Amino acid sequence: MAVSLKISIGLTVKKILGLGKEFIYGGHLLSLGFSAIIYTVVIFLKLPVSLTFLAIPYLISQFIYSYNHLKEIHFDADSNPERASHIKQREHFTRFLLAAYLILLAVCLLTTNLLTTMLALTILIGGILYTDVFKELGIKYIVGFKNLYTSFFVAVGVFLIPTFYQLEISLFLIGIALFVFIRLIVNTVFFDIKDLESDKSRGLKTFPVMMGKKKTIIVLQLINLVSLIPIIGGIITDKQPSTYFLLIGLMLYAFYYLTHAIFLNGKGLRNLSYIVVDGEYVFWPLLVLLARG
Repeated sequence: MAVSLKISIGLTVKKILGLGKEFIYGGHLLSLGFSAIIYTVVIFLKLPVSLTFLAIPYLISQFIYSYNHLKEIHFDADSNPERASHIKQREHFTRFLLAAYLILLAVCLLTTNLLTTMLALTILIGGILYTDVFKELGIKYIVGFKNLYTSFFVAVGVFLIPTFYQLEISLFLIGIALFVFIRLIVNTVFFDIKDLESDKSRGLKTFPVMMGKKKTIIVLQLINLVSLIPIIGGIITDKQPSTYFLLIGLMLYAFYYLTHAIFLNGKGLRNLSYIVVDGEYVFWPLLVLLARG
Protein backbone atom coordinates (compact mmCIF):
# COMPACT_ATOMS: atom_id res chain seq x y z
CA MET A 1 0.00 0.00 0.00
CA ALA A 2 2.74 2.46 1.02
CA VAL A 3 4.81 1.53 -2.05
CA SER A 4 1.91 2.10 -4.48
CA LEU A 5 1.12 5.43 -2.76
CA LYS A 6 4.72 6.57 -3.22
CA ILE A 7 4.63 5.52 -6.87
CA SER A 8 1.33 7.38 -7.40
CA ILE A 9 2.70 10.54 -5.76
CA GLY A 10 5.90 10.24 -7.78
CA LEU A 11 3.98 9.96 -11.04
CA THR A 12 1.78 12.94 -10.11
CA VAL A 13 4.80 15.09 -9.32
CA LYS A 14 6.44 14.01 -12.59
CA LYS A 15 3.33 15.01 -14.56
CA ILE A 16 3.18 18.40 -12.85
CA LEU A 17 6.86 19.02 -13.55
CA GLY A 18 6.33 17.93 -17.16
CA LEU A 19 3.48 20.40 -17.58
CA GLY A 20 5.62 23.12 -16.03
CA LYS A 21 8.44 22.45 -18.49
CA GLU A 22 6.00 22.45 -21.40
CA PHE A 23 4.52 25.75 -20.22
CA ILE A 24 7.94 27.41 -20.06
CA TYR A 25 10.04 25.67 -22.72
CA GLY A 26 7.06 25.19 -25.05
CA GLY A 27 6.65 28.97 -25.34
CA HIS A 28 3.19 29.12 -23.76
CA LEU A 29 4.18 31.80 -21.23
CA LEU A 30 5.46 34.05 -24.01
CA SER A 31 2.37 33.40 -26.15
CA LEU A 32 0.09 34.25 -23.25
CA GLY A 33 2.10 37.45 -23.02
CA PHE A 34 1.04 38.41 -26.56
CA SER A 35 -2.62 37.94 -25.58
CA ALA A 36 -1.97 39.84 -22.35
CA ILE A 37 -0.66 42.83 -24.34
CA ILE A 38 -3.85 42.86 -26.43
CA TYR A 39 -6.00 42.41 -23.32
CA THR A 40 -4.24 45.37 -21.67
CA VAL A 41 -5.21 47.68 -24.53
CA VAL A 42 -8.78 46.31 -24.51
CA ILE A 43 -8.99 47.26 -20.82
CA PHE A 44 -7.61 50.73 -21.51
CA LEU A 45 -10.22 51.34 -24.18
CA LYS A 46 -13.01 49.83 -22.03
CA LEU A 47 -14.03 47.44 -24.79
CA PRO A 48 -16.03 44.24 -24.27
CA VAL A 49 -13.74 41.26 -23.74
CA SER A 50 -13.88 38.48 -26.33
CA LEU A 51 -12.10 35.29 -25.31
CA THR A 52 -12.16 34.08 -28.92
CA PHE A 53 -10.41 37.27 -30.01
CA LEU A 54 -7.81 37.00 -27.22
CA ALA A 55 -7.07 33.42 -28.32
CA ILE A 56 -5.94 34.65 -31.75
CA PRO A 57 -2.63 36.30 -30.69
CA TYR A 58 -1.89 33.33 -28.43
CA LEU A 59 -2.37 30.80 -31.24
CA ILE A 60 -0.38 32.89 -33.74
CA SER A 61 2.52 33.27 -31.32
CA GLN A 62 2.40 29.63 -30.21
CA PHE A 63 2.52 28.34 -33.77
CA ILE A 64 5.42 30.65 -34.73
CA TYR A 65 7.54 29.82 -31.68
CA SER A 66 6.83 26.08 -31.81
CA TYR A 67 7.66 26.02 -35.51
CA ASN A 68 10.87 27.98 -34.94
CA HIS A 69 12.02 25.87 -31.99
CA LEU A 70 11.31 22.64 -33.87
CA LYS A 71 13.27 23.77 -36.94
CA GLU A 72 16.24 24.95 -34.84
CA ILE A 73 16.38 22.15 -32.33
CA HIS A 74 19.95 21.22 -33.31
CA PHE A 75 21.23 24.78 -32.90
CA ASP A 76 19.49 25.07 -29.51
CA ALA A 77 21.31 22.04 -28.10
CA ASP A 78 24.33 24.19 -27.16
CA SER A 79 22.78 27.49 -26.14
CA ASN A 80 19.42 26.27 -24.75
CA PRO A 81 19.97 22.63 -23.69
CA GLU A 82 16.92 22.44 -21.39
CA ARG A 83 14.54 23.68 -24.07
CA ALA A 84 16.14 21.60 -26.81
CA SER A 85 15.95 18.46 -24.68
CA HIS A 86 12.29 19.06 -23.84
CA ILE A 87 11.30 19.68 -27.47
CA LYS A 88 13.27 16.70 -28.73
CA GLN A 89 11.50 14.40 -26.27
CA ARG A 90 8.13 15.69 -27.47
CA GLU A 91 8.98 16.23 -31.14
CA HIS A 92 6.10 14.19 -32.55
CA PHE A 93 3.64 15.72 -30.09
CA THR A 94 4.85 19.22 -31.04
CA ARG A 95 4.15 18.46 -34.71
CA PHE A 96 0.63 17.42 -33.73
CA LEU A 97 0.22 20.64 -31.74
CA LEU A 98 1.28 22.74 -34.75
CA ALA A 99 -1.65 21.32 -36.72
CA ALA A 100 -3.97 21.86 -33.74
CA TYR A 101 -2.91 25.51 -33.40
CA LEU A 102 -3.66 26.16 -37.07
CA ILE A 103 -7.09 24.53 -36.88
CA LEU A 104 -8.03 26.45 -33.74
CA LEU A 105 -6.76 29.69 -35.27
CA ALA A 106 -8.88 29.12 -38.38
CA VAL A 107 -11.96 28.53 -36.20
CA CYS A 108 -11.30 31.73 -34.22
CA LEU A 109 -10.75 33.79 -37.36
CA LEU A 110 -14.09 32.61 -38.75
CA THR A 111 -15.75 34.57 -35.94
CA THR A 112 -14.01 37.82 -36.95
CA ASN A 113 -14.04 40.02 -40.04
CA LEU A 114 -11.91 40.11 -43.19
CA LEU A 115 -9.49 42.83 -42.02
CA THR A 116 -8.75 41.04 -38.75
CA THR A 117 -8.20 37.78 -40.62
CA MET A 118 -5.85 39.40 -43.13
CA LEU A 119 -3.79 41.11 -40.43
CA ALA A 120 -3.61 37.94 -38.32
CA LEU A 121 -2.44 35.90 -41.32
CA THR A 122 0.13 38.58 -42.19
CA ILE A 123 1.65 38.28 -38.70
CA LEU A 124 1.58 34.46 -38.90
CA ILE A 125 3.22 34.36 -42.33
CA GLY A 126 5.78 36.95 -41.21
CA GLY A 127 6.79 34.68 -38.33
CA ILE A 128 7.10 31.63 -40.57
CA LEU A 129 9.14 33.54 -43.16
CA TYR A 130 11.55 34.65 -40.45
CA THR A 131 12.43 31.03 -39.66
CA ASP A 132 12.48 29.76 -43.26
CA VAL A 133 13.81 32.73 -45.23
CA PHE A 134 15.04 35.78 -43.38
CA LYS A 135 16.79 34.56 -40.24
CA GLU A 136 20.05 33.22 -41.61
CA LEU A 137 20.43 36.11 -44.04
CA GLY A 138 19.34 38.85 -41.66
CA ILE A 139 21.18 37.95 -38.47
CA LYS A 140 24.45 37.35 -40.31
CA TYR A 141 24.54 40.75 -42.02
CA ILE A 142 22.25 43.10 -40.05
CA VAL A 143 22.95 43.82 -36.39
CA GLY A 144 19.81 43.26 -34.31
CA PHE A 145 17.74 42.01 -37.26
CA LYS A 146 15.87 39.41 -35.19
CA ASN A 147 15.06 41.96 -32.48
CA LEU A 148 13.67 44.53 -34.92
CA TYR A 149 11.76 41.94 -36.96
CA THR A 150 10.11 40.24 -33.99
CA SER A 151 9.31 43.50 -32.19
CA PHE A 152 7.75 44.95 -35.33
CA PHE A 153 5.30 42.10 -35.87
CA VAL A 154 4.24 41.98 -32.20
CA ALA A 155 3.69 45.75 -32.26
CA VAL A 156 1.60 45.35 -35.43
CA GLY A 157 -0.53 42.92 -33.43
CA VAL A 158 -1.89 45.87 -31.45
CA PHE A 159 -3.80 46.90 -34.58
CA LEU A 160 -5.82 43.69 -34.41
CA ILE A 161 -7.89 45.64 -31.89
CA PRO A 162 -9.16 48.42 -34.20
CA THR A 163 -9.78 45.90 -37.00
CA PHE A 164 -11.73 43.52 -34.73
CA TYR A 165 -13.71 46.20 -32.90
CA GLN A 166 -13.98 48.38 -36.03
CA LEU A 167 -12.38 51.44 -34.45
CA GLU A 168 -10.38 54.30 -35.89
CA ILE A 169 -6.61 54.14 -35.35
CA SER A 170 -6.00 56.78 -32.66
CA LEU A 171 -2.79 58.39 -31.41
CA PHE A 172 -3.20 56.32 -28.27
CA LEU A 173 -3.07 53.06 -30.25
CA ILE A 174 -0.05 54.25 -32.22
CA GLY A 175 1.65 55.19 -28.95
CA ILE A 176 0.89 51.80 -27.42
CA ALA A 177 2.21 50.02 -30.52
CA LEU A 178 5.43 52.05 -30.29
CA PHE A 179 5.66 51.24 -26.58
CA VAL A 180 5.23 47.53 -27.32
CA PHE A 181 7.91 47.73 -30.01
CA ILE A 182 10.43 49.28 -27.61
CA ARG A 183 9.61 46.83 -24.78
CA LEU A 184 10.04 43.90 -27.19
CA ILE A 185 13.43 45.26 -28.25
CA VAL A 186 14.52 45.07 -24.61
CA ASN A 187 13.09 41.56 -24.26
CA THR A 188 14.53 40.05 -27.43
CA VAL A 189 17.98 41.62 -27.08
CA PHE A 190 18.12 40.40 -23.49
CA PHE A 191 17.36 36.87 -24.71
CA ASP A 192 20.36 37.06 -27.02
CA ILE A 193 22.68 37.48 -24.02
CA LYS A 194 22.27 33.85 -22.98
CA ASP A 195 23.14 32.79 -26.56
CA LEU A 196 26.22 35.02 -26.77
CA GLU A 197 28.87 32.30 -27.14
CA SER A 198 26.92 30.10 -29.56
CA ASP A 199 25.91 33.09 -31.69
CA LYS A 200 29.53 34.26 -31.80
CA SER A 201 30.70 30.84 -32.96
CA ARG A 202 28.06 30.91 -35.73
CA GLY A 203 29.14 34.38 -36.86
CA LEU A 204 25.79 35.96 -36.02
CA LYS A 205 25.57 39.73 -35.55
CA THR A 206 23.55 40.15 -32.37
CA PHE A 207 23.97 43.11 -30.04
CA PRO A 208 25.59 41.01 -27.27
CA VAL A 209 28.07 39.56 -29.80
CA MET A 210 28.98 43.01 -31.07
CA MET A 211 29.04 44.86 -27.72
CA GLY A 212 29.55 42.22 -25.04
CA LYS A 213 27.28 41.38 -22.11
CA LYS A 214 27.82 44.40 -19.83
CA LYS A 215 27.59 47.05 -22.55
CA THR A 216 24.43 45.40 -23.90
CA ILE A 217 22.80 45.55 -20.47
CA ILE A 218 23.71 49.24 -20.12
CA VAL A 219 22.17 50.01 -23.52
CA LEU A 220 19.04 48.05 -22.56
CA GLN A 221 18.72 50.11 -19.39
CA LEU A 222 18.74 53.23 -21.58
CA ILE A 223 16.14 51.75 -23.96
CA ASN A 224 14.08 50.89 -20.89
CA LEU A 225 14.02 54.63 -20.10
CA VAL A 226 13.22 55.53 -23.72
CA SER A 227 10.02 53.47 -23.48
CA LEU A 228 8.70 56.29 -21.28
CA ILE A 229 8.28 58.58 -24.27
CA PRO A 230 5.28 57.02 -26.11
CA ILE A 231 3.43 56.37 -22.86
CA ILE A 232 3.88 59.97 -21.68
CA GLY A 233 2.66 61.07 -25.10
CA GLY A 234 -0.40 58.86 -24.67
CA ILE A 235 -1.10 60.33 -21.25
CA ILE A 236 -0.90 63.89 -22.59
CA THR A 237 -3.03 63.31 -25.69
CA ASP A 238 -5.60 60.90 -24.24
CA LYS A 239 -5.49 62.01 -20.60
CA GLN A 240 -5.02 58.60 -19.03
CA PRO A 241 -3.03 59.22 -15.82
CA SER A 242 -3.54 55.61 -14.70
CA THR A 243 -0.95 54.69 -17.34
CA TYR A 244 1.69 55.98 -14.93
CA PHE A 245 1.21 52.86 -12.80
CA LEU A 246 1.87 50.62 -15.77
CA LEU A 247 4.88 52.70 -16.69
CA ILE A 248 6.49 52.71 -13.24
CA GLY A 249 5.80 49.02 -12.65
CA LEU A 250 7.32 47.91 -15.93
CA MET A 251 10.32 50.17 -15.56
CA LEU A 252 11.13 48.70 -12.15
CA TYR A 253 10.49 45.16 -13.37
CA ALA A 254 12.91 45.55 -16.29
CA PHE A 255 15.45 47.36 -14.09
CA TYR A 256 15.41 44.35 -11.75
CA TYR A 257 16.09 41.64 -14.31
CA LEU A 258 18.60 43.72 -16.26
CA THR A 259 20.60 44.45 -13.10
CA HIS A 260 20.30 40.89 -11.83
CA ALA A 261 21.50 39.46 -15.17
CA ILE A 262 24.97 40.97 -14.69
CA PHE A 263 25.68 38.37 -12.01
CA LEU A 264 24.19 35.37 -13.81
CA ASN A 265 25.46 32.96 -16.45
CA GLY A 266 24.48 29.58 -17.88
CA LYS A 267 21.32 28.00 -16.50
CA GLY A 268 20.64 30.85 -14.07
CA LEU A 269 20.55 33.34 -16.93
CA ARG A 270 18.40 31.03 -19.05
CA ASN A 271 15.88 30.59 -16.21
CA LEU A 272 15.73 34.35 -15.70
CA SER A 273 15.01 34.75 -19.43
CA TYR A 274 12.37 32.02 -19.72
CA ILE A 275 10.45 32.86 -16.54
CA VAL A 276 11.01 36.45 -15.43
CA VAL A 277 11.54 38.18 -18.80
CA ASP A 278 8.92 36.20 -20.73
CA GLY A 279 6.55 36.60 -17.78
CA GLU A 280 6.63 40.40 -17.92
CA TYR A 281 3.69 40.78 -20.28
CA VAL A 282 1.36 38.68 -18.14
CA PHE A 283 1.58 41.42 -15.51
CA TRP A 284 0.52 44.21 -17.88
CA PRO A 285 -3.26 43.78 -17.53
CA LEU A 286 -2.92 43.19 -13.78
CA LEU A 287 -1.10 46.51 -13.38
CA VAL A 288 -3.69 48.33 -15.48
CA LEU A 289 -6.57 46.83 -13.49
CA LEU A 290 -4.78 47.89 -10.30
CA ALA A 291 -4.28 51.38 -11.72
CA ARG A 292 -7.99 51.61 -12.46
CA GLY A 293 -8.79 50.86 -8.82
